[in-house]
Amino acid sequence: MSSVGSSETSPTMEKHFQSAVREPRFVQTDDGGSILALALHCLMVEHGFRVEADKTFAGGTSVYSPASDWHGKFTNEWVFEYRRPGYASTFALHCSLQPASGKMFVHAREADSPTNMRYMGLLVDKYVPDTGKAKGSSWAGVVVEQEALRHQLEEYVAGPLLANALPSSEPEHTPQDASRGVQSQLSAYYNSLTRRDILLAGTALAAASIGLALFARSRQRL
Repeated sequence: MSSVGSSETSPTMEKHFQSAVREPRFVQTDDGGSILALALHCLMVEHGFRVEADKTFAGGTSVYSPASDWHGKFTNEWVFEYRRPGYASTFALHCSLQPASGKMFVHAREADSPTNMRYMGLLVDKYVPDTGKAKGSSWAGVVVEQEALRHQLEEYVAGPLLANALPSSEPEHTPQDASRGVQSQLSAYYNSLTRRDILLAGTALAAASIGLALFARSRQRL
């Protein structure tokens, strides 16, 4: 893992990039905006956000695969929509590039909470200094200063966005939870039985057994 200030590519992030888009040349732009936007998307997924889309880019099946229309739908803008387990609303990450200044404006928001919005600005060439590398098939060296980028997103976007987000009111249930619920109900039922209930049940069973025996004997005599 690269440290802040390092220009080396983190093996972990490179793996994320490959999972999202197999080769940078498929989405590269001369200004590097699409590459930085994709890197931010991968970091959002690192933080537990999950893509909210019916179709993924190039039919990708990875959790890092962005929506099919994330690239090329708008000029100098990239939008990602997510869900986050444990939270009620959807989230959006909007990356907007100003080509003249080389600055990217990053805006993240919670759909059902107009006041829960986070912003930050980034210089594209700090993280994508050589756009020529993005025209190849390898992600190695395409995105640099990755730990600094990760820290920026955590501190100014993902962290505060989740800290102020509305949690889901309905807990997620698993089959194990259901099984434990049934066992708990049965346990409560048996614990509620009194000694008198148990004795009466035993007497009823004994009477039923005697009745069946007498019925069997009467059938044999016929």
